Amino acid sequence: MDSEGFRAESQEVEEIVRLDSVQKTYRSGADVVVALGGVTIGCPRGSLTAIIGPSGSGKSTLLQCAAGLDRPTSGTVTLAGRELNGLDEAALTELRRERIGFICQKFNLLPALDVEENVVLPLSLAGRAADPSLLAEVMRRVGLTDRTRHRPYELSPGQRQRAAIARALVTRHPVIFADEPTGALDARATESVLGLLQEAVHEGGLTVVMASHDPLVASYADRVVFLADGRVVDERSLPMDRAVVQRMSHLGIWDRPPRPEGGNVG
Repeated sequence: MDSEGFRAESQEVEEIVRLDSVQKTYRSGADVVVALGGVTIGCPRGSLTAIIGPSGSGKSTLLQCAAGLDRPTSGTVTLAGRELNGLDEAALTELRRERIGFICQKFNLLPALDVEENVVLPLSLAGRAADPSLLAEVMRRVGLTDRTRHRPYELSPGQRQRAAIARALVTRHPVIFADEPTGALDARATESVLGLLQEAVHEGGLTVVMASHDPLVASYADRVVFLADGRVVDERSLPMDRAVVQRMSHLGIWDRPPRPEGGNVG
């Protein structure tokens, strides 16, 4: 794909995503649960960062705070040069609509809309039209060219996930947050989608922050941040698969069952 298809607007800030001493606590009865315990990380513009950690380590909470979907208990979050802490809900909504793509674990597709309508929905809500060539190429790369008029209930879980990924890509927002973006995909679809995200980063200048426990996802990243008990415990740049898997096992993340090569999950 022509890299201009993914080209995001130029940003002055070098770290387009920045968390400083971010804490997030919840009350559970009389107890206080610490989801994030003082996380400080920065994600440079045009980078792909993988946030790796076991279940309950705070990966999803980190993404939600970074994207302005949840407010930290303390600390600061800066996105594209704007500190989120002081923004009201209307300003946060506008910022997310104009700057952020988010790929959720649960797809968040509207059942009344077909695949293409779901994919272009953020643009429609913003009063913008999709770039036809970019839309066609993204749909081809995620393997949904022949499913554009299907409704979500007619798709497999993997196809629904690919539609959610396509929706994040066609907006050309400068930052994409992805929570387990390949969890429902088979091996072939996973590599295709990760290659697409990597291309969007390295050729198009987008910034992608992914939460995952999949070693293959980590191997596509420029940097891996290891999270445990709500804290950053290690970082690695350009990791090799073996080093990633080794570190994951130390954190108690065990290999999941092999991905299917076909079937209805893809």
